[in-house]
Amino acid sequence: MNNSPILISHLPRSGSTWLARTLSVSRNSDYLHEPDNEKLNLRAFYYKRNCHRFPYFAKNNIDQNWLKMFEQIFEGEYLSTHTKSYKRLRKKGFFDNDKAEKLIKRKEHQLLTETRSFSIDEKALFLTNRLLKSNYPSETPTNKTRIIKSGHTAMTLPILMDRFDIRVVFIMRHPASIISSYIRMAMPDADRQVEKQKALIEGYLAPYQEKLKNITNPIGKMAIHINIMYYMLEKAMQTYPIHIVTHEQLCVDPVGEFKKLYSKLSLEWSEDVIEFLEKNNTEGTGYAIQRKTEEQIDKWKKTLTNDEVIQIREGMKLFPL
Repeated sequence: MNNSPILISHLPRSGSTWLARTLSVSRNSDYLHEPDNEKLNLRAFYYKRNCHRFPYFAKNNIDQNWLKMFEQIFEGEYLSTHTKSYKRLRKKGFFDNDKAEKLIKRKEHQLLTETRSFSIDEKALFLTNRLLKSNYPSETPTNKTRIIKSGHTAMTLPILMDRFDIRVVFIMRHPASIISSYIRMAMPDADRQVEKQKALIEGYLAPYQEKLKNITNPIGKMAIHINIMYYMLEKAMQTYPIHIVTHEQLCVDPVGEFKKLYSKLSLEWSEDVIEFLEKNNTEGTGYAIQRKTEEQIDKWKKTLTNDEVIQIREGMKLFPL
């Protein structure tokens, strides 16, 4: 039985937490939630101090700190972000959500404009160094299958799959559904400025700079980011065995589709999975995974205006998919 780590890669608001949490019901799995998300994890903030939140690297210029982070994520100890002690540490320290968001945006602005090399403030550096030198509150690997959810790896999958023995599942969702959720959630990082990364411009985007400049509305920019990342995924799929699932497909027949996915990934299926799906098939809001699945498939048609749909279509035209 293959118990190599499973990376659930995705774009934010794609139904990924529902997918990952459902897979982690398996008794032979351990779940790690977004360990590379600087906003949630102090170690990620430390290791990605010279990286974009959604990084792209040329293969001959990979950030070694970022690579070291994933070596720990896939093969070593990792920092659990869901313990009460860790949450108290964040609240008492510098790292509440608002402060983290400001620091990440400042870092990215400095990286994109090359104004100076970003360095973490002294308090952040002290805390992360203490955590890196200790096991608090780390967890060590077990013989169970490690399931890792990451919304920041869409443009780095070839690098990760070249270097680590992992299986990748990518969950896709209709771009209009993703953007409808961004708008509803008023997400502070919806404008991700992915297209401004120098390595990405040199590798792919140089011929499209004029088109990019012509799309200035926020919704169009959100669509551009989705278009770029889906295009990068499509390129990776030509060489690498990435398993694709769609949020819409899972919503049509949750039990049937998850049972097939469990079998493909050699995860232990039980009645607990059916119970979990039924329990969460209810009304929910925000970041909670509770949703009426049958209402999610084309929900964007009821929530977006015609003008918003047109702006999304324009942004999705950059690369043909």
